[in-house]
Amino acid sequence: MRLLPILIVSVLCLSVLPITIADSGGKHNFSGSILTRSAVSNTVLIDQNGENYPLHSEMADATIVSFIFTRCHDVCPTITQNLKTTQNQLSDEDVAFISISVDPDYDTPERLKEYTELHGVDWPHLTSDNDLTLKGVWDEFLVRVNRTYIESHDDTDDDSGGHSHHHGHDETDHDEMDHPETVTVVMPDGNSAEYNVTPTGWDLLTVSAYQNNWTINSSLSTWGHMVSGINGVDSPSDSSWWWELHTWNLTTSSWEASMVGIDDTEPEYLAFAPNSTNDSLIPIPDLEYSSFTIVQSDGTNDTSELGQVSAWHQTLAALDDFEAPDSSNGHYMDSINNVSAPLDWSWQLHYWNETTESWSESQLGMDSLHEQMHIAWAPNSTSDSMIPTPVNMIDDTIEELDYETMHTTLTFILNEDWEPKVSWSGYNWDVDDFTDDVKMVIDDSSKAGDSDSIPGFTFVLASSAIGLAIIASRREE
Repeated sequence: MRLLPILIVSVLCLSVLPITIADSGGKHNFSGSILTRSAVSNTVLIDQNGENYPLHSEMADATIVSFIFTRCHDVCPTITQNLKTTQNQLSDEDVAFISISVDPDYDTPERLKEYTELHGVDWPHLTSDNDLTLKGVWDEFLVRVNRTYIESHDDTDDDSGGHSHHHGHDETDHDEMDHPETVTVVMPDGNSAEYNVTPTGWDLLTVSAYQNNWTINSSLSTWGHMVSGINGVDSPSDSSWWWELHTWNLTTSSWEASMVGIDDTEPEYLAFAPNSTNDSLIPIPDLEYSSFTIVQSDGTNDTSELGQVSAWHQTLAALDDFEAPDSSNGHYMDSINNVSAPLDWSWQLHYWNETTESWSESQLGMDSLHEQMHIAWAPNSTSDSMIPTPVNMIDDTIEELDYETMHTTLTFILNEDWEPKVSWSGYNWDVDDFTDDVKMVIDDSSKAGDSDSIPGFTFVLASSAIGLAIIASRREE
């Protein structure tokens, strides 16, 4: 009979353990990018009815926050319709929806009201008459806003009563337009940006030096890169001669000294030679390829021609802040915007597949992936569907702008404590997967609440078990 109290205690204690262990997990395989951030402040903005709206007005089990602007006629309406479908699928859940403008100068409450009526939605669409207030909200969500791109959207009424946007040129078929190549970067926190590939003479020199094993001695100043030495030959300190940049004049079919620095020249047919060199001694370039020629002080010369354009070339010409060291297998991406890849993930290269009209993960390195219109860099945990569609593919009539990003098209899922837990980048995401992520955020919040009550429940069970054990012991005695 002495075993009875021990068995009772054991059974009651074991009945508690599965609950505690199950709640200690609480981890899911989210389709979006998982975030770990502090709660967003209860900032007061203005809704589409012109009334003050504190962000925390509705404390739901989950809150979805999107960033839009009403002059956007491609990405933003798609996001709004996606969220409308999500709202219908979550009708039985306690979920709040909020859209925040990234174009406060244009998005008055009246225009936001018109936008919500046009799309048949009723959740708060917020703006502010104080740019600093709204910028503070953007900063808390780590959303980057490019005013240049947003303000490029002209908004004029069309015959249908809706809106259309033009960019200073006649509408042209997509195939006839000279769309720029782009490089998209998705950061680990879900923020994304698309950059134009804008090669310069310096980029061509960098590529040429790599191909032909040239050594370049240069310095960077407010005027750009200054080349003072090539292949171990430095220009003398007394300036008796210097390395002079030359460009090939297609009209006169001759070399001429460049009137601008190497960072401001077109990367077509360039040459460096001592300024004392007779220009006629510089070899005539093969006009089939971009090229760079070096003429040494002793008259010897070497030319590097750029054949196929690789992903490394495009990255050089698009990103200002990245590190891609060379190795026996070619260049590899080490860091972007000072974010280095840790041991558990790496920067993965993607390319835009024009056949499937979607992103594909590259099986080739950046030196071997050639002739792609659009490439992207993202953590290797990023699914192809999470990378925003290149802006050229969204709108065939978009002007060739010098933009950094269309605007960071991010949609966030926050828990009941207003902590951003998951972000979704771009607009062409799967609504069902997004809805599942919302449900998992709600599920995690409810489990966290349940786990808070377990210690009390455990104490009651433990106390009862001890009491029963004591009673059983006394009866035996």
